[in-house]
Parts: sequence; structure tokens; C-alpha cells
Amino acid sequence: VANRAAAKLWGIRLEQFPGMSFPDCFTNPEAARDLCATALDKGAALDHILEVKSPTGEFMYLQCSARRDDEDATRMLFSAQNITDRKSMPSTLFESQEIFRNAFENANIGIGLVDFQGKLFDVNRKLCELLNLTHGEVVGLNVMAIAAPGSETPDPDFLHRALADDAQACYEKCFVSSERESAQWVEISFSMGRAQDGKPICAIA
Repeated sequence: VANRAAAKLWGIRLEQFPGMSFPDCFTNPEAARDLCATALDKGAALDHILEVKSPTGEFMYLQCSARRDDEDATRMLFSAQNITDRKSMPSTLFESQEIFRNAFENANIGIGLVDFQGKLFDVNRKLCELLNLTHGEVVGLNVMAIAAPGSETPDPDFLHRALADDAQACYEKCFVSSERESAQWVEISFSMGRAQDGKPICAIA
């Protein structure tokens, strides 16, 4: 089931929700599956960033949480808050977002957007090339877990500590291709991504 706010957000009628695949409601379904798995396994999954495409074709970012139903462990309650704040944006900013999207996709450096659980929820083509993985294979992975066997891995809380003071943080890491035949050292930098109102919404790798 869904409420009227969800119907308005996705641009469909309430009666269309029953039977829909929940992850497929998003442009990054792997991240949605991860949210579901975490909620059902641990009881709650908080502050995941998921992306949807509005009925008018614009991308919207939702700060999402889910809680397991105490009366039925196979069900969960999902809530989402639109953090793109599009209603207050001038029309010229919609154009600048399209320019950013093109720059993001075609940049000659690998770029990934990381939620506060450390999971990649969007990546550009160059990052997929560096890892020799498809977009679908990279999205949903923990950024700290992609490394060559035995290579030095930062402390799991590195990302949170590095962004605590809003300063850019860098470290080096050895990545290995999906065929496990070639490895390459890369320098990774993290910075905070913020919404229009200044609220932190993700890390930019």
C-alpha cells in the first residue's frame, strides 16, 4: 500500500502500487534492495539516499528510511523525504542540473556519490571503466570494500570521521578488475555534498 504523497511523487494512481516491485521504483534499484535487506535484517535502515525520476523527467533525490513491521517480520514501513527542494529552485537551476549531469557522466575522472552507510548510489562511466564493472554492479557496493585482496583498507569509520569537519580527505587504495587479472593504485578524495538548504545529503568520491 502507499499514501497519496507517494502517488503524487511517482505520478501514478494509488491503485497501481499493489504488486509493483519496490526497488524498480527507483533509478538506483540496487541501493533500494540494500535498504530493504538492512531493514528486514536489522529492524531499521535510516537515511539512505535514493533517486527517482519524476513524471516530468527530472531527477529527484529522496532521503529514505525503512523499519521492519513488529507484527509481521516480512513487511516494512518505508518513508521518504524529497531533499532536492525543487519547488524553491529557479528555472535556470534546472538547466544547470542538466549541465552538471552531463559533466558528471562525461568527466575523465571516476566520480561516485556515496550515502552515509558508505554505499555507492550513483557513479559515472569513468568509475565503471576503472573498476571494469557495469553501472548496476557498482551501485550498492560499499566504497570501502572494493579493493585488491590483502590491500590496506581504511578504518570503516574513516568516511564519517573524514567528513565530520567538512574538510576534503584523501587516501590511496588498490583496486582490482572484476577478472582479478589487473590491479591499479588510485587516489580517492571525499567531500561533502549538500542540499539547497545546506543539509548534508551524501559524500562525493
